[in-house]
Parts: sequence; C-alpha cells; structure tokens
Amino acid sequence: MSAYANIRFLRGRLKLICVRATFLFVDLFSLNFLILLATTFTLFYVVRGLNKLAKKVIIPQWSVLLVASLAFYGLSNWVYLVYLGASSLVSYLAALLTQHRLFQKESFSQGEVVEYDLHPTFIESHTERRFYENFVTGVAVLVNVAALAILKYYNFFAGSVNSLFHLSLTTYNFIIPLGISFYTFSLIAYNVDCCKRDTIAEKNLLKFLLFVSYFPKILQGPISSYDTLKQDGLFGEHGFTETEYLKPLFRISIGLIKKIAIANVLNLYVNASYANLENQFGGSLLLTSLLYTIQLYCDFSGFADITIGISGLFGIRLEENFDTPYLSSSIQDFWRRWHITLGTWLKKYIYIPLGGNRVPIWRWVINTLIVWLVSGLWHGANWTFIVWGLYHGVLLVLCGLPRVIKKAGGGTHFGKRTQTSTSDSFDCRYIPVC
Repeated sequence: MSAYANIRFLRGRLKLICVRATFLFVDLFSLNFLILLATTFTLFYVVRGLNKLAKKVIIPQWSVLLVASLAFYGLSNWVYLVYLGASSLVSYLAALLTQHRLFQKESFSQGEVVEYDLHPTFIESHTERRFYENFVTGVAVLVNVAALAILKYYNFFAGSVNSLFHLSLTTYNFIIPLGISFYTFSLIAYNVDCCKRDTIAEKNLLKFLLFVSYFPKILQGPISSYDTLKQDGLFGEHGFTETEYLKPLFRISIGLIKKIAIANVLNLYVNASYANLENQFGGSLLLTSLLYTIQLYCDFSGFADITIGISGLFGIRLEENFDTPYLSSSIQDFWRRWHITLGTWLKKYIYIPLGGNRVPIWRWVINTLIVWLVSGLWHGANWTFIVWGLYHGVLLVLCGLPRVIKKAGGGTHFGKRTQTSTSDSFDCRYIPVC
C-alpha cells in the first residue's frame, strides 16, 4: 500500500469520530427533535406552574425530562431502550444491595423520621461487609463492561483473530445502542461511588433512569457523576421566571456557528484535499492538516456548546468538556482541556486505582499506557484508535518523565504514601488525562 493510501486510510478511520458527531447533530436538530424540545420545554414549565398553584409537588418537573429522554432515545430504535433499561437495572439494584443496612431510619417520639449514616469506623471493622460490597459492585461493573465489550468490540477482535491466525470465528450484526460508551462509564462510576460510600444509592428507579438517559448528554456526554447532576439541578424545581435564558441561547448559537459555519465548511475543503493526496505537496498538506484539527475541535466543542445550552433552558447546568485546548502550553495541558470529563473519569476510576503516581516509575509508565490504551479503545473499535491511544500515552510519558524522575529524587520510586494522604492530595501534574 502506498504512503498516500496509508494516510487516506488512517484519516478515514480517525474521521469516524467526527462523522459520529455530525450524525448526532443531525438527529438533535431534525424537525422531530425540535418538536420534542419545544414540547418538553412547554410542559416542563407548565408542570411547575401547576405545582405552584397546588402549593405542593403534584407532578415533579424531572418526570417531564424522563419521558422526553426515553422518547428521544427510544424513537431512534426501541432496542436501545432494552439495552439501556437492562444495564440501568443491574446498576440500580447493585447499588441498593451494596448499601443495604448502611443507611437506616430512626423514629422520634414526635413521629419524625430521620435518615442517617452508620458510623464509618463501625462498618469498616467488618471484613465480610467490605467483601460483600466489593463483590456486588464487581458483578455490576463486570456485567456492564461485558455488554459494552460484546456489542462494540467483539466483531473487531474476532476479525483481528481471524486475520492473524487464519481462523473463522463468527461475527454478528449487533445493534449497538447510541451513546453506550457514555452511559456505561456513568453506570460504572455510580456503582463504584456507591461502594466507596461517596454517593448514597438512589432508591427511586425513575430518578435513576433519568440520570442515565438525560437526553442532552446521553449521546455525546459529558460523563457526569450522579451527585454532580443532582447538585446541578437535574431533580430540582425550576421556575420559568427564575431561569436565565439569554446565556443558554447564546451558548446554543455559538455551538451552531462552530458546527455549521466552521466545521461543515472546512469539511468540504478537507475532504477535497484528502481525496486528491497525490497532487498535494508541502504547504498544501500542512494547511489541510491544520484545518482538519480545527474542524474536529469545532465539531466536538460545538456539539458540547449546544447540549450545555439546551440543558440550560431547563435550569440545569452540565459540566464543561472543552476549555480552549489549542491554547495549551504543553501536551499534558492540552489533554486537561480536551474532553475533560472523560479524562477525569479515567483518572479517578482507572489511573488512581492502579496506583497513580504513588508507585515505582516503571509502574507509573505502565499505568499511563493502560489509561491511554483504554482511551483509544473507548473512542472506537479499530487498531488505529489503539495506536492513537498508545501514541499519546508514550508521548505523555516522554514529556513527563524528566519531572517524574526529578520528583523521585533521581531514584525509581515516587515515594511512600502516608496514612493521611488521599487520592485528592497528591500532585496531579503527572496524572494523564484525555
């Protein structure tokens, strides 16, 4: 295969992410979606008005968002709802089982009921209890990871094995739910946080379904924790006159400009240039590559702006996912600004459990490469994504190694963890993010 063919093939694979964003954008701004959004917006605040007139919550506002989210997701393909419901139910039940008897209710003489947490020291003294909690959480995580692996990655690995070893493993035409990578990571985080007792398990199944299926974020993120969405108003009551609409509408406008006026226009030039690589040389190739990076950024960040703006119309604040990454001062800084919530998830649930930077240097290198291997696979089931992930992992290792060695005092170990140290207290400069 010629060098030009290799470049075209690699770009075609990498562009799958951009095409996915474009496909989702078309879904979000089809006529059907605009009708759904307008209807949801109207009912959301009508319900608030009815509750105020009744001076009590007759219909919670979040129930309107739940119906809209399930309709938005299920109308694409009803099978998506089956996968989503099954995964959500597993995580929901596992969290309740994990925290069984951790929280109890005490009745006072006046009849008031107060929910409180049992003393952590008392609970921690029971080894069997911790084993039980870890086992239940492990089963839930394994089920969700297995579903993601089978649906998204089985055919890729089966095809790779067939090519390498000349076998004939059967492949299947799975129906892969949209956003499965996003909501699977959210479910894993929820179960782990409940096991660590950082999050109180949600007993209301419908509220939990809304957390998983909330329509502005399910397709492209952000990957928000349960507590974060709860604190940002997902289950709260929001009045029509209390919500500020100018900022959300401005954010949506910025996203539309990025997506339509910049990304889509650049896409025309980039596609034409890459389709004619044989006649592209020097400065032309460099210009095309630079414009392609701008196109990718405007595709992703534009979509993020639109979803954050839509959520803001309901008085709910979503996390930022991009922070001007092309103004970064280093490769480490770049990956702290690009897809922020994914990087946070990988750091908290993979990098730190592996030991983070409180391990010998050789282990730190391995931990970093594992994180970036997972990042590559998460983005797509193809060898190009694996190579992409490992490439950035190696790049970050090379960039961070001098400072890591200096911190270790020229030795091979970062130093011992003290009993008072926590995962949030150590230096984060060496933590890889993506």
